[in-house]
Amino acid sequence: MKEKRREAGKSAVVMYGVGNFSAQLSWTMVSTYLSVFYTDVFGLTPMAVSILMLVAKVWDGINDPMMGAIMQKNHSRWGKYRPFIFVGSLILMVFTVLTFSVPGFGSTGRLVWAYVTYIGLGMSYTMENVPFNALPSRMTKDPNRINQIFSSGMMGGAAGGILLMSCTLPIVTLLGEGSQKAGYQRTAALYAAVSVVLNIIVLHFCQENVEDAPDASKSEISTRESFAAIFRNKNLMLLFLYTLIMMTAVMGRVGVMVYFYMYCVNAPALMGILMIIPNIAGLAVMPLAPAVMKKYGKKAAAILGCVLGAVGLAMMFFGPYTNIPWMVAASVIYGLYSIGAPCGGGLLIDAVDDYEASEGVRTEGLAFSVNGLMNKIGGGIGSAAGIALIGAFGYQNGTKITESIKTGINLGANCMPFLIMLAAIVPLLFYNLDEKKMAEVRQKLQQKQIRE
Repeated sequence: MKEKRREAGKSAVVMYGVGNFSAQLSWTMVSTYLSVFYTDVFGLTPMAVSILMLVAKVWDGINDPMMGAIMQKNHSRWGKYRPFIFVGSLILMVFTVLTFSVPGFGSTGRLVWAYVTYIGLGMSYTMENVPFNALPSRMTKDPNRINQIFSSGMMGGAAGGILLMSCTLPIVTLLGEGSQKAGYQRTAALYAAVSVVLNIIVLHFCQENVEDAPDASKSEISTRESFAAIFRNKNLMLLFLYTLIMMTAVMGRVGVMVYFYMYCVNAPALMGILMIIPNIAGLAVMPLAPAVMKKYGKKAAAILGCVLGAVGLAMMFFGPYTNIPWMVAASVIYGLYSIGAPCGGGLLIDAVDDYEASEGVRTEGLAFSVNGLMNKIGGGIGSAAGIALIGAFGYQNGTKITESIKTGINLGANCMPFLIMLAAIVPLLFYNLDEKKMAEVRQKLQQKQIRE
């Protein structure tokens, strides 16, 4: 008789958070500092960076669903998702270092290098992160435990963001020994190596406890039918749209945030602290997320997060951004958007479960990959729009920072994401699955499994 695997316990919940902390060693490094690295160290223009990011995300439009289709068919003895996380983390380590390296080529050669390494980085991150995001659905079927796992992941991500935003530039200076090129490369290598070690530890604790049905590999539908099922799932499509819009807002700000604090707020001694205040606020509020989701529902918590984030961004844009106490207060309120951050994974699993109960088709691997695609496209659009906006207002490396350039930076860092974050509420209003209905759905799925 096959040994029954244990249900995900508290150690698995905690270690999933460590896994997302590990992911930030690449994700936050790239999302926060790559634009500045490209313009101020690598030597690309803001427009070239903007086009590069858009082109890379177009490829991700093909790459992510391909990963989902591969995951959907995998039934290895090591698990459905864990092998991809391990191999992906090794490849990601290599491309993280290469992306933050400046080769001794001419301008054309360096641009080609940037395209190859950044696209390779995105592909390896897809291989590692898409299955990682889907992993909780295989760790447990308990909805409250799933909420705890996703909340732990968000807390780990926030902690990683705090560490990287506060420590990266000092580490670059320390390891570079006077050379920004060497500093960025060595810092990327350090982060990548630590990330691989942490992922190995995480995979030991985060087991896949939910088994496939004995005939699952035989009864699977084709990839084409899986995609058709995805597009017929209305709630899933609404959630994809929410993810796309929300990530456009969040990553649009992250992509130009360093410019805002460097040139607009103009408080170099406080720059590192101000940048991490939203992450600290998010880390403080995220332990409350499971209780908020349980009492008010995941949808309401997600909407609350959008509202709080938008209010904080509006304060930064309209308020006196050189007034440090004001900026601290605005940053804290903006960081409270994280109360809704853990909701996305749970809402996605709900949509997949509901469709399986009504149509008999389960597409969780592909659903998470498409949602990952929305993350990347949103991040690409936001980052490209932000960097293009400050370029349109005249920013170039080495130029004098005029009031016009400051206006463009403030628009990109605060106004644009403020408006987009409000727009993210719209698809949530039409998402029609609540906790009462999902209790009925899960009961129906359990009865079906018993009959089978």
